[in-house]
Amino acid sequence: MEHALRIGLRAELLPGPIELEVTGCLTVVTVGALLRVLVRSMALDGCPGIIVDLRAVETLEPAALMALEAHASAHEEARRILGRDAAKALPAVRIQAPAPPWHGEDLAAVPAHGMAG
Repeated sequence: MEHALRIGLRAELLPGPIELEVTGCLTVVTVGALLRVLVRSMALDGCPGIIVDLRAVETLEPAALMALEAHASAHEEARRILGRDAAKALPAVRIQAPAPPWHGEDLAAVPAHGMAG
């Protein structure tokens, strides 16, 4: 089975948030690609926030979600440690994921919930 991951980037005029729309299969094999896009998005000048929208993924492995959440959590911790002025230069990251169970379920039929990272 192929584990293709597709990432669409939606950006309104800044200072609005950037949205990464993820479809396909988010697995331990594909999460690295998403993290690379997320890190590059964080570097955009003037970006106040990034929303990682996982609600349309077909397969979501718990370990992949945990890796994404750990990355987002470490980023938010850095924002907290650096203080208010530095945090303005680092965008906030929010993850929107479908409610469990993920693997092997028809995710289109599962209600979504948001998770702060």
